[in-house]
Amino acid sequence: MDRLPVGLQELKMLIHLNLEFTKVVSCDWISNLSRLRTLKLAGSQVWLDMSLMKELQLLKHLELVSINICSSLVGKLLLYDPRVGRCIQYINIEDRPEEESLQVFVLPAMDTLRRINIWKYGGREIEVVEKTPLNKSPTSPPCFSNLSYVQIGSCDGLKDLTWLLFSPNLTYLCVVESKQLEEIISKDKAASVLKETHNDTVVPFKNLEDIVLDDLPELKSIFWSALPFQRLNYVSVFKCVKLRKLPLDSKSILKVEEFGIDC
Repeated sequence: MDRLPVGLQELKMLIHLNLEFTKVVSCDWISNLSRLRTLKLAGSQVWLDMSLMKELQLLKHLELVSINICSSLVGKLLLYDPRVGRCIQYINIEDRPEEESLQVFVLPAMDTLRRINIWKYGGREIEVVEKTPLNKSPTSPPCFSNLSYVQIGSCDGLKDLTWLLFSPNLTYLCVVESKQLEEIISKDKAASVLKETHNDTVVPFKNLEDIVLDDLPELKSIFWSALPFQRLNYVSVFKCVKLRKLPLDSKSILKVEEFGIDC
């Protein structure tokens, strides 16, 4: 879709609007749709900025949002209005050519977040802020209790993805074309994080069903020991020449007859 249908802005009773993967470039009129409950913009040409955030603030019935956002603005905008922030369930994060890439971008803990895509981020680290108005239990993990789907690609500066420790219900993980990624969960960072949160019993990926790893030339480890994958069905590993071992043993897979692996 290149252009919005004539008269769309006048549909005062409209409650669901899906513009994902369209060529729409602006939603500076969206507050006209005062009854809107669902707004899907991920994959479109619309990016969350302060102007759009102020439009979303005017939508008092809003319940679900999917959105694109530049990595340099993630923390600032998601925390700007907690009511709007709690509506956001799917975020697509990228570095934009006109924006300077941060070495560390801050990802606020969000109970409501269900899906996150991170593309073309050039920095070295993702830092999670646990204590935010966007999660119901700000004093203890898990921070992303509903996050189930994570895609990461072309993030050449990242060394690890230890923040995934905070995603106990993750079911799908895809990481591709990230040239410096060495570990999925770093043992040293995990120990530090768990010490800070006074929690040494976190076991990642218990609900993981599918994992795809492709073109990660420096990847050496997913996790440092075997894990109890309660639901794992499929593992795909390609062009990860330094990855010599998967975190599996004879007890890791419950339904071996349904398990598939491609390498």
